Amino acid sequence: MIPMKQKGSFAIMFEAVSVTYIRMCLITGVFSLDSKIMPGSFHSYSRILCLPFLFLFCLFPSFGEAPVDLGEIEAQTEKTSVAGIGVATYLDRAFMQTTVSNIMVWGYDYAVLQAPWAQIGPETWQKNLEHGFVWDGAWFFTNQIMHPYHGSVYFNAARLNGFTFWESFPFAVYGSLMWELFMERDYPSLNDFITTPLAGTAMGEVTYRLSLSFLNSDATGYKKAAREVAAAILNPALLINRLVYGDDILKRNPPYREEVSLIIYSGINRTGDEYPLFRRTPHPFVGFSLNYGNPYDERERYSPFDTFRIFSDWDLDYTNPGWEIFASGILYGRKIYFPNGGRGIAGIYQHFDYLQNFVYKFASNGIGIGTEMRPMQRMELFELQVHLYGIVLGALDSQYTHDTQGGEYIFGSGAAAKLGVQFIFDEFSSSVFYYKYWFYTVRGADSHNTVGIFSFSVEHTLKQDLRIGAELHVYDRWSNVGVDNSSRVGARTYLAHTL
Repeated sequence: MIPMKQKGSFAIMFEAVSVTYIRMCLITGVFSLDSKIMPGSFHSYSRILCLPFLFLFCLFPSFGEAPVDLGEIEAQTEKTSVAGIGVATYLDRAFMQTTVSNIMVWGYDYAVLQAPWAQIGPETWQKNLEHGFVWDGAWFFTNQIMHPYHGSVYFNAARLNGFTFWESFPFAVYGSLMWELFMERDYPSLNDFITTPLAGTAMGEVTYRLSLSFLNSDATGYKKAAREVAAAILNPALLINRLVYGDDILKRNPPYREEVSLIIYSGINRTGDEYPLFRRTPHPFVGFSLNYGNPYDERERYSPFDTFRIFSDWDLDYTNPGWEIFASGILYGRKIYFPNGGRGIAGIYQHFDYLQNFVYKFASNGIGIGTEMRPMQRMELFELQVHLYGIVLGALDSQYTHDTQGGEYIFGSGAAAKLGVQFIFDEFSSSVFYYKYWFYTVRGADSHNTVGIFSFSVEHTLKQDLRIGAELHVYDRWSNVGVDNSSRVGARTYLAHTL
């Protein structure tokens, strides 16, 4: 008997691409016939009934064939995880799951929402390929949050199947390109194609690490249920892999053993365009601060997102609700030492910042250099953070652009600088942060803009895990045409609980 030659990675990728393309054509054809020749009542039911069929039809590369051991058909390359356990890469699983995530979202848009942009077919594919990319000024939240969230699903489809951080990025690029060219009727969006893989990769690694940490627990009852729900929301790709392949996926993705510090905030906020804030009606806010990893431990080198920081809060003001996120994570870092025993980390960081309310819209995605240091012998007394990075693509509200060209916001690239200082004196602590962003417009009416964000806070420890604090924060906005120049001031009092 002649031994069968084992398939290589390229052959498996080619086969997966071919199978996926054929199935996409079949699915599109079925929905097209459904809309043209079936009665209206059947049409309504079939839209919903086709969703589970579509999921099963697309998920498995060998669906409908004779049973085959997955280990014989999947591309496997031994790697070493952080925990030191040999893991294999599954190229076809990662590729198919990235593809299926797009088909499922499109299927929901088509069958449930009956969205006009989901009416696709060969003619829309040809139109998109011939026309090329455009700037898309869709809803700010969709472009800046939901697209990166979808990008994190692409990323985790690969990350959970054995690929490293850097190896998973191309899957996010592929997933975004497929969506923009083939899964929407509208012309492909250039800003979405940039933001989805860039911010999606950062969001994907964060959710990858946190979701695995949530599931690595001996919790029972409602605590276990809460962890399961949180992991599923953070990382839908992990949920799908567990449903299909069982908890074997967890064995092949051991959690990272990193320190995690979570602080929950709640309190009262006053905001306005002038400093006499006592005239303003107070409103509640909630938020959290998450520090993952320890930049001051004994390691000499740091891999992507071995340490990251996230700060987020929600303003619960019914007249002007708002949400903000400021996140940064290490991509590559080295330990630095000071003569008196202090230490820190210097390296390359990725940043994702987002702010939206009825008054302002702001987002920034970028990569640059930075450092976090505690230079004193008693390292806990003083901390300094300095970052300088290039904004690959950001977005900013612009009344001038709205008045002259239409659209609610501009797109721009540029630079940003972040400075943070924290002092601790026994039971008291104080911190000062200042962020500055320079935007040079690539799509919009004005040519350049700046944003400045200042924060000063003081806290007092009530007991080990509970603090009371007050904060003053200022948001400055400047435009070269002067129309959008403004400043907004806020003051907060709050309780902070460390979990």
